[in-house]
Amino acid sequence: MALRKSLDVHNTGQPLAYWCITHARLDHGVGQVEVLLHGWRDEAARRQALNPGAPMSFGLSRVDLGVADLHGVTTASLYAALKRRAAARPDALERTPASLQDSIAMRSSAVLADAEDC
Repeated sequence: MALRKSLDVHNTGQPLAYWCITHARLDHGVGQVEVLLHGWRDEAARRQALNPGAPMSFGLSRVDLGVADLHGVTTASLYAALKRRAAARPDALERTPASLQDSIAMRSSAVLADAEDC
């Protein structure tokens, strides 16, 4: 599972179009999930295990996921929640960066609006 949307997140002229969730960190205490997506040129590059390009980091809550408990969260539900939030409120997925490096990796969730499942 992945999202397809061509984005040139570092203005390099080499857009990435295949976005996969590579990491999800669940905090059961506060009911939030931090999701990290990495981008590749296309699905073939991902399947060839080429190094990914720029990551994007987003936060989701139990409310975003529509669950009372994070124990049953699936990858499919994370993708669905990301798409819903990007469509509803483009700024809703943004979070405060913990460091300069973290802020460089973050992108506005508006970039995911109209992303297609693939």
